[in-house]
Amino acid sequence: AIAAGRQHFHVAVVGGGAAGLVAARELRRAGHHPVVFEAGPSVGGVWVYQDETDSDQMGVDAGRNRVHGSMYKGLRTNLPREIMGFSDLPFT
Repeated sequence: AIAAGRQHFHVAVVGGGAAGLVAARELRRAGHHPVVFEAGPSVGGVWVYQDETDSDQMGVDAGRNRVHGSMYKGLRTNLPREIMGFSDLPFT
């Protein structure tokens, strides 16, 4: 659609991690219609913790239960939440 000389698009955003969520937010602010596609069960990307693990650690079984995640129980990081938060939605 074209409104007031600007084009507005339906945009696919691949990945619901931090970058994908910010991209979708900025696309909406610009008047576009983003749809976020995330392969996992929830948004958050590498910051999502899942208690389950891959059913085949060697990756040989094509039908295995695949779990993508970089988080683990008891993880400590040197990234302060004040730096990692979004300006309009800080982590608290």
